[in-house]
Parts: sequence; structure tokens; C-alpha cells
Amino acid sequence: MALLKVFISSLITEKALQVFEEKGIRTVTDFLGRDLEEVSQENALPFKDLVAMKRHILVKLSSSIRNGRELLQCVDSGIVYLSTGIKRLDDLLNGGIYIGEVTEICGGIAVGKTQICLSCLYYTTAVKQANVIYIDTSCSFSSTRVLELAGQKNQNEEEILSRVKHCACSDIFEIFQIIEEIRSGLDKKSDVFYSNIKLVIVDCIASVIYPILGGNQIDGHSQMVQISQKLKILAVDYSVAVLVTNNVVSSDDGKWLPSLGRTWSHVPHTRIILSSDNHQPGQRKATLVKSSRSSVPNNIKFYLPQGIT
Repeated sequence: MALLKVFISSLITEKALQVFEEKGIRTVTDFLGRDLEEVSQENALPFKDLVAMKRHILVKLSSSIRNGRELLQCVDSGIVYLSTGIKRLDDLLNGGIYIGEVTEICGGIAVGKTQICLSCLYYTTAVKQANVIYIDTSCSFSSTRVLELAGQKNQNEEEILSRVKHCACSDIFEIFQIIEEIRSGLDKKSDVFYSNIKLVIVDCIASVIYPILGGNQIDGHSQMVQISQKLKILAVDYSVAVLVTNNVVSSDDGKWLPSLGRTWSHVPHTRIILSSDNHQPGQRKATLVKSSRSSVPNNIKFYLPQGIT
């Protein structure tokens, strides 16, 4: 469950968090499970302030309410999945990146994870004429590469880039903030850009999770769980496709496995491991290792699109 410090505000102050910490109240679960009268008496905190804190947290954690008309509009939009721009990869995914799901592409350095993200971004903006948010944790985004694809297809470059919001991000707390901004924009429905978002890309999730795991970072695991919940809520509750990239690590028997361990393995609905062929420049192998629609493992070989290699 989320740490209380994530909800710091004019209600939940640093001073209050320090008092809670001394009493072993560190997470939202710890706080909500305690009798507020006892907490007030033990810590000399006003009871009414504690009630206000509780309401503030519950509001932040509550999912948005959507009526039947809004859900019907999602169905009527006709967008069930988004193409990656690579036919063989789309076939492996039974169409592409699905709306309402988290899809993960895992692989080593320079294997093509970002290239696939940019290809999917291009087809979402140019073909579906939908908007994309690109959360960039490792300075991987390249507008030049997107424009190369647009030039090949004789698309309006300015219009395509106007459908993309690039968010540079250096740590997990910035991702928390960005996701909350996305949710707020989607809830308001008054912002034209947010009302047409169909794809959120996080490239690469491992870059912001690695620093909070291990060593003295005892809160790292709970923060990883929290970001996974936020991404799933974003996909499911707001009917967008979430595409994340992840690194790989070598197992004891020499096989490549997605990083971030067993806990994170439950996050993506669909997971692909990407590898390269040293003897065939540009050729990649995509292995489907998790899917609710297809038997796994299953794999295909393909070439990265020209212009983004």
C-alpha cells in the first residue's frame, strides 16, 4: 500500500508524518486501520485534523466514476487496440497494443524497445489521430525519428507532433506526479488534448525503480507496487493503452529474464521479450511470454521499420 508521504499536502504535513513515523504509522494501511481517537490522544494531534487527513487520502485513492454513456462511447469509438506499425509484431499481439491494458516490452540495451515505442506513437497519432503521452526516463525520445516516419508516409509533421506530449522524468516521484496530472486532465474532460489520449508510454520503467530497490531503500518495494497500481488504474479506468519498456537480467542458466522480479511480473497484461540477431543487422526476435489471448511462449522475427534504426 502507498506510503503516507506520497499524500503530503497542507493537511498531511511533514510534522504530522514525523509523529506518525515515531508511532509506526508509515503507510496508508497503517493510518486507515488505526482508531483516530486513540491516535489523537497518543500524539496530541487534533481529532478533526485526523478526520480531514483520512478524507483527503480516501478521495485520492478512489477511482473515478464512469456512467454507462461514457463506457458506451468508448466502445463506439471503435478503437480496441493500437498498431505497433510492425505487421508481424501486431499479429503476435493479436492486433496490437490493447486499450485498457498494460503491455510491456523487455530487452537489452539498443535492442529496439524505444524504436517500437516511437513506431506505435507514430501510428497512434497519424492513423488513429489520437494523442499520446511519452514519459521518458532515460532521454530516449527523439522527435527526429518520429518525423522520419511521418516524412516517409507524407504526413503532416507539425500535426503529428502536436498530438504528442513529452514528459522527461528522473525519478519515481515525478512519475507519480505525471500520472496524477494525466488522471486530472482525463477527469476534467475540458482539455482537448487529454480528452483524446489513447496511449501512454513509459520508457523505461526500470530506470526509476532500480534506484529505490535494495540497500537502505526499505520503501522501494511499496513504491514499486504503488506505481504498478497507478498504471493499471490509468489503463483500465480511463480506457487508454499503457506501453512500458523494461530491461532484462541473466538467470543462473543463462536465459534472459525481465528485470524487477516476481512482484512486477504481475503488472503487465501482455509481455514481450525482444532480442537481436547479431548475424542479421536490423532483425529482431519478439517472444511472447505472457498473454491472456494467445498460447505462450510464441515468437516471431521481424525487421525494425526504416527511419528509426
